[in-house]
Amino acid sequence: MAQSMEVAMVPFRNNAVGAEELPIPVAAPADSQYLSPLHCFLRQACVEYFAAASNDITSKGRQTPVVEGRVGVRCVFCKNTPRHQQASQATSFPNKISSIYSSVVMLQCRHFPACRDMPASVREHLVKLKKLGNAASNGVTAGAASKRQQYWGDSARSMGFVDTNGGIRFSPRVVDQSMQELPRPNVVTPVEPIESESINYELLLRGSTLVTLEDKDLVPDHIFLSIAQLMPCQLINDDRIGPYRTHPIGYPGMCCRHCQGFQPGPGYGKFFPNSVRSLAQTTTTNTIVKHLTSKCKHVPKHIKVSCVYSMPTSVVVLSACKTSHVVNSIQ
Repeated sequence: MAQSMEVAMVPFRNNAVGAEELPIPVAAPADSQYLSPLHCFLRQACVEYFAAASNDITSKGRQTPVVEGRVGVRCVFCKNTPRHQQASQATSFPNKISSIYSSVVMLQCRHFPACRDMPASVREHLVKLKKLGNAASNGVTAGAASKRQQYWGDSARSMGFVDTNGGIRFSPRVVDQSMQELPRPNVVTPVEPIESESINYELLLRGSTLVTLEDKDLVPDHIFLSIAQLMPCQLINDDRIGPYRTHPIGYPGMCCRHCQGFQPGPGYGKFFPNSVRSLAQTTTTNTIVKHLTSKCKHVPKHIKVSCVYSMPTSVVVLSACKTSHVVNSIQ
């Protein structure tokens, strides 16, 4: 609660859910679950994503030239101030999504202390949050810090940002959290599956980057809906446990779009199959379905209900009591 009050000391800017164009805040709805109060405040109140305009185009001193439409991050306080009057490094154009974190930290350390357009109250609050963060950081492990940095990248991808050879670009689409406000399907008796025609697949697929409606007939409905709730990710050191312990850092995989594989521990909500064949195995698909229907607390209820009721009767009706327990726990 204290964190919410701290961020609210400046006008609250809407999160980038369903945004169609830039600029938008760097903040994402799940920030408070994974980031420090300082970084939550920076992302919500101090920096934003923007697309380079014609007057931003340059190639001087850059590995990747800045061209129109390339995504950068900038200070929200001096963005309308003539460039020659801005404190240095008011904007940054990271080459890739994984560098967004470093770009914002650069603004925090180098630009904000000299920014003449930043309100005094905001500056004082940043100093306060930084002191609190320094006091709390003594117990933070390298693994926890790595996860936080990965969250910066994963949250950007979930908003529609993509890496290209020419830097980061914005590919607008409706993202996960917009689905939480949608009405869930009507629930019938616990042992009577909903007919496939009663499930609105278009709504349940919003924000998916792995499947489209055309893929629906390739696999059973409950697996199709479950895969739609995943997003691409890369393996980090903390994920190298169990069957993934020999996988190299950066190994491509998938994680839950709703918890993004960050809680409650390593490997939770993340899947790194060895091959397409292993992904198709019943053990792997059952693990994914189980995570989305019963383990993850961040999956919206209407998605859980749809996944459960789209299962074949032989799967759903293992016993009337067991199925009733599953549905009642979802409700």
